[in-house]
Amino acid sequence: MQAASFLSLDHLDAATITQDDDDNDNDDNQDQVQASARAPAPEPSEYSPSSPPPPRHTWEGTPASAFHVRGPHYKQAGRKQPSLDSFYSLVSFDLVKTPAGCVNHVARFINLEKLRPTRSHPGFPPLFVVNTQLPDGEPAIFNSAEDGPSRSAIFVFALKASTVDLLEKHHQEQGEGEGGREGEVLPPALSLLQEYFQRAPHDAEVRGRFKVIASCANLEGLNLPSFISNYNGKPVLITKSGRLFQGFSSSISSSSSSSSSSSSPPSSSSDLLYLEMDIRVHKFAFLAKKGLRFLLPKFPAMVLEVAFLVEGRREKELPEQVLGAARLNHVEYEKAVEGVFDGLGKEEREGGGEGGGGGGR
Repeated sequence: MQAASFLSLDHLDAATITQDDDDNDNDDNQDQVQASARAPAPEPSEYSPSSPPPPRHTWEGTPASAFHVRGPHYKQAGRKQPSLDSFYSLVSFDLVKTPAGCVNHVARFINLEKLRPTRSHPGFPPLFVVNTQLPDGEPAIFNSAEDGPSRSAIFVFALKASTVDLLEKHHQEQGEGEGGREGEVLPPALSLLQEYFQRAPHDAEVRGRFKVIASCANLEGLNLPSFISNYNGKPVLITKSGRLFQGFSSSISSSSSSSSSSSSPPSSSSDLLYLEMDIRVHKFAFLAKKGLRFLLPKFPAMVLEVAFLVEGRREKELPEQVLGAARLNHVEYEKAVEGVFDGLGKEEREGGGEGGGGGGR
């Protein structure tokens, strides 16, 4: 369980995020967030209201089974089931003020090398970053701004050794002629995730299958209105509000590339360090933003659980399975510390993969 105040986590040791005046991402003097190595965290346990309350303003992993996802034969039966174990584990979270506007592709300014897991597999990024850009201020019904003062909730997930074991077993059996056709050994959701990582950077339809499930684990006693509580644990499909970026190992390339960058990325997929999904909440529907604004003052009382996954649609892609999940304990939203980015997010406003936007089930 780690404290959730920006740049005070035990694996971060830089004081600010800045850029030199010459706007050169490759400048060796550019300050970055420095992430340090850590031992793999134990498997998280389920939250129970009867357990002692977790420390305030902290984050931790949470079991994927806390989230109900589409089960087999979902189109016919419409039934959901608890997710099987996630493919990635949470290794970092932070909450950052960005008063000058949204900062895109925030992982460019974080030294993620030391969070890289010890094992990886071709075609799967060792790290997956989610940068959720939350608007400050009251939403407007008309002429709603798609940028402006914001806060970024930054999740970093690392590929699990158990996921690598599945992938290596599949690869070995295929090489021995025992695996059959692709996807026969891998769990359906892992095959789907493999396809997502391959196609999403350049395919808007695939990219738009990214899904978020947010749930308040201690909903009882908060006295939330039904227009909010009825949506607790309901999935949201990230389409127009989502953009995907890629970053490569600093030993190969000193700067990250967006999915539509004009510069050529390293040729081998094994050089890929991370994918980052930016979620621009400013683009959500008015009622969704209004509901979020209503909840912000209640965050200190909430235990919030969040899961990310790829939506399964065809029978061979089911059951769904969580990519990564996080638990945020009584987060003091107003304690987010300002990150000094000097407008760096504007550099990639036109780059990166862009999807389409809406809600999903």
